[in-house]
Amino acid sequence: MDDASVVAARIAAAAVVFGGLVGAGLLLIAAVLVSRRIRGLPATEVYPDRSVPAPVVIVLLCLCVPFALIAWFPAWLFRVQRSDGTSWSVPWKLAYTVSPLLPLVAVAVVLHGMGYRGGGQTFLSVLSPAGPLLVTIVDVVAHRRT
Repeated sequence: MDDASVVAARIAAAAVVFGGLVGAGLLLIAAVLVSRRIRGLPATEVYPDRSVPAPVVIVLLCLCVPFALIAWFPAWLFRVQRSDGTSWSVPWKLAYTVSPLLPLVAVAVVLHGMGYRGGGQTFLSVLSPAGPLLVTIVDVVAHRRT
């Protein structure tokens, strides 16, 4: 095997491991939410008596993908409270959960469609804050808050 194929194999393995970890975490969260729904408890958060301010979760989602992994746990385990006292519903939590990954996937699809074959660092991770910031703007507009 030449060096390029070894690097490609390592990148593919890292992507599979990362995707597996994200998938396992989301499956765990889904299992907890489904089990709570079956028991008749509200499925929006596991610990409704504890709340996390929304700006904390948004900042963690905007920093980078590893912090997004950390931010997903309070987003799904606790009640995420907005500044006006309302909390995120399940659709908003889902939107925030996938928001850091959407700009990366969109740009990767566009670059792949243009025939770009990455061979080095492309700094696509700087786009990850665009997703949470866009969802936050939509959230503010949808709830008509200033």
